[in-house]
Amino acid sequence: MEVNNNISNNSGIVKDIRLAANLTQVDVANMTLVSSAIIQRVEAGTASPKTNMNVIEAILRDPEGFRVSPENIVRLKQAVEAREHSAKKRLDKYDDAYPLSSKDIRGIRTLLGYSQTAMAVKMDVSQGTLARWESETDSYSPKPIYRAKFVYLGSEKIAGETGKTKKDAEDELYRRLAESTLTSAQ
Repeated sequence: MEVNNNISNNSGIVKDIRLAANLTQVDVANMTLVSSAIIQRVEAGTASPKTNMNVIEAILRDPEGFRVSPENIVRLKQAVEAREHSAKKRLDKYDDAYPLSSKDIRGIRTLLGYSQTAMAVKMDVSQGTLARWESETDSYSPKPIYRAKFVYLGSEKIAGETGKTKKDAEDELYRRLAESTLTSAQ
């Protein structure tokens, strides 16, 4: 059996299941605790992927109630797995963005003139989390969004001091980090 891994097109699964079970859109809406208008959008392929997944996951929680065939259970699970794979792929794409070592994080904080406590407030994390990010003995690393924020703040500081463009300031920041010209004082 061929499965369409395009999440927006997997909405056809919901219609197939509804028709096979002799259910109306209102029946499916009541069983999944959404409006019938949402079921119409899911079946038409115009609902968001998240809405599609919410409906599919609701059906998977009660396959007997929906009288779902084993084949369609497989299709539903594959749709969920495809969605999860797609989300993981998007995250992996950015996981290597803004690579920073613990020494780099400490260097940027020092460049900005912040204490660990002040930097933690600026980053909206606990001081303990920031200390772990700066620890060379801990493999705990910030998520890409936090690494991006460190680079943004460091680049912004350099751009303000030198008048460089944002991109040139970012390049300068990485150059300084590579040359270890930013102190590692705590």
